Order: sequence, then structure tokens, then C-alpha cells
Amino acid sequence: MELGSTRNWDFLKSPGELGSEWEVVVELDGGGVVTCMYSVGRIKCEGPRRRLGVGYVGPCDAVSTRLGDPLDLCKGTVEIKDPSLAEYLEENWNVTTVDKVYGDKAKQGDIWIEMRDLAYGYKRALGIVATSYDVDLLAIEAFEAGLHYDLATTLIKFLSKIRAWVLMETHLAITVKTALVEGWSVYYVYDGGFSRVSSLDDLRRVAEVELSV
Repeated sequence: MELGSTRNWDFLKSPGELGSEWEVVVELDGGGVVTCMYSVGRIKCEGPRRRLGVGYVGPCDAVSTRLGDPLDLCKGTVEIKDPSLAEYLEENWNVTTVDKVYGDKAKQGDIWIEMRDLAYGYKRALGIVATSYDVDLLAIEAFEAGLHYDLATTLIKFLSKIRAWVLMETHLAITVKTALVEGWSVYYVYDGGFSRVSSLDDLRRVAEVELSV
């Protein structure tokens, strides 16, 4: 796998489809293999030279090799225990519309509230930003789930500036348009095939195909 690669993937499956435990093996250009194991909501990756930081955000969970405990974005509360992570989040609060976090509480304006009482979209935005902390590869499934369009486009602009390689799935044209403007590599996936979307004209053609189905 290499940055900018246009090779097709035979299939992509979510952790829910793969089960509670799975393993991913990545062969690096220039030699070497990285192996990632997922079990009980945790990811651990090992490579030939150093540990690879990997994060995954699904509809209800955010996990990474740097987070420690996984963040439950749907049923449970979100608790930030790592001081360096809390500092990283505070530096990027303009993305999440939350001003500060302390343990399992968040501050919006002058009010401190329980994390579990945050709107789902805000918790998901927090999960995406938190999972981006100190990773090399970040995968986001159903990116736009629960996100207001403005918040979704703001997050794409944020993710464009981090050092990680980001793989993201979306179904919204507005997020695709923002990604194109920000210089992302965009692919339209249909019936197992990948085709490159390089411009807004390409995006319009995709929209016309979708409307005709």
C-alpha cells in the first residue's frame, strides 16, 4: 500500500461484519509487514521498525492505538483520561463546538454538562478529533452520521491538516465537494468497482448516474 495508490481493494468490511476479533496485515512498499489486531474494542499494531498508530471511528465507537479505553459514542459516556489528549482536544475545540473537557464533562459556553448528555453529533465530532491524535492511519466509517453539514465540512478541513493518512467513507455530495476542494483523492464506489472523481464535473456526472438508477 502506498500513498496516492489507485489500486482497487477486493473488498472493505466493517468490524461489525468481521466480528469481535480480526487481524489486518499490511505489506509496506520497500519491505516489511505491519500487523494490526482488533479485540474487545481495542486495536494494537506492530511493525518491523516502530509501532504504527491506527485509529478507527464507526457509528458508535472510536478506538485507536493511542486512546487507551475506546470511546462509546452511542450508549455510554465519553471520558477523556489522558491529559495530553485533553490538551490536544482543547487546541482544536473550534472543530467540535465544545470549549473545554474535564474527565466525563464538557463545557459549552459557560455551562458544564455531562458528556453523555452531549448531542450525538458533538460526541461523534469529539470522537473523530480524539482518534486523530498521534496516529499514522485513520479510518472513518459512515463519516457524516449525525453530523450537521457545516460541522462535517469543518471536520474535513481539520482532517486535511493532520499528519495522518485518512481513509473515509461518505454518502453526501457536500462532503465530497469539500474534500475535492481540499485536495483529497476521491473515488466513487459502485458494484465493487472504484472510479476516480477528480473534479466537480466528475461529481455532477456521478450525481446524474445516481439519479437515473
